[in-house]
Amino acid sequence: MAAARIELLLRDGEAPSASLPTGVRDALARIARNGETEDELETSVIAADGRGGLPLLYYALDALARRDALSYRIASDDGTLATATCRTRLDLRTVDPGQPLLLSRFALIRRDGDTMTIETPLSAAHVTLTDPRLLPFLATLATPRRADELTAILPPDEVSALCTLFWSCGLFAGEQENDGSLGYWNFYDLLFHARSRKGRHHGQYGASFPFRLRTQPPPVAKQIASDDVVPLHRPELQGEFTSVIENRHSSRQFGEPPITCRELGELLFRAARIRDVYDVGIGQQLSNRPYPGGGAVYELEIYLTVHTCADLRSGLYHYDPLEHRLARIGDSSKALLQQATQEPYAPPQVLLTITARFARVFWKYESMGYALILKDVGALMQTLYLVAEAMGLGACAIGGGDSDVFAAAAGVDYYEETSVGEFIIGSRAEGDRQ
Repeated sequence: MAAARIELLLRDGEAPSASLPTGVRDALARIARNGETEDELETSVIAADGRGGLPLLYYALDALARRDALSYRIASDDGTLATATCRTRLDLRTVDPGQPLLLSRFALIRRDGDTMTIETPLSAAHVTLTDPRLLPFLATLATPRRADELTAILPPDEVSALCTLFWSCGLFAGEQENDGSLGYWNFYDLLFHARSRKGRHHGQYGASFPFRLRTQPPPVAKQIASDDVVPLHRPELQGEFTSVIENRHSSRQFGEPPITCRELGELLFRAARIRDVYDVGIGQQLSNRPYPGGGAVYELEIYLTVHTCADLRSGLYHYDPLEHRLARIGDSSKALLQQATQEPYAPPQVLLTITARFARVFWKYESMGYALILKDVGALMQTLYLVAEAMGLGACAIGGGDSDVFAAAAGVDYYEETSVGEFIIGSRAEGDRQ
């Protein structure tokens, strides 16, 4: 009887690149047909290409994982126990049999079609549970259990493979799960954050029109059948503020010359500076700013990825709303600009990445915390839109972004502070409506 093992598989239809060395290409071709362990792949590549072929094997596996084309299957004599997909190549480290294991409080077990799955907002891993014996196995992990204790439920080889796979997918509780920046998060808020941003899930993202072939969309305006209606006053559309409101629009196309540092300063001063700081005796400093913020907590921060500015060198900057100044913290991030660029338009002149310092909100609010953050983002974006329109600038809110990419670019802790909104700004293109 063969022991349970973790095999790598390629998605149907994937073919290895012809530019790869023979050993790497043959190894990938085999896992496109049948699964093999990582050790078996490495052994065959060394035999054909020497040890110099291993980096190319790892590079190819990483690239396949990023495309959701690589999966990890636990195979045993009884069939497949579980299959995991992840946007990164998994680090398959054997778990110490004596190590206490506890299912993460962020783990979510649910039905997906005709199978059960387990996933977590702590990673991009998605595990399909094929064997029904895994449900009581997981239920046992609601309290700490050593791996060698779990052999009362499943054979030792299956326990070892499952613990290795689940650990590499981030499904077990870590030492800091209830402490530090992660300790502020509850399950629902973190799932909402990770699932509504790019990167940590495998579903479609953005305008995929999932119901286009099934139903008609609801009408633009809801109509109520009533005999008791009250016609409302329609004011004259005059005055400067009315002009700003009426002319506000989104534009991804910008003009020449590019925006200036002075214009950026005016935009941020009018929209986002701190006007006052005060304390109402609850132990948390509050502030007053041009845009409304829930509970005056003002958890949002603004970072500028400067691509083209007339008198400001490109780079990644943080805006200090108290002193009204920019601090350069790194080079301009190509990854951030690429995410904010939509064909056929050129990269934006300046990308404003709106982040949240989550503990500012979670320290005070429960259940409503993440929803409040998104409302604050909307309030800030509308203020930026109106100020940009009044200044004659081009502006556009972006539908989404990858919070992991921003955290890496800015060097921040994903759970302490990361992106929750994106907004592009630049000089107005010639011919753009006034």
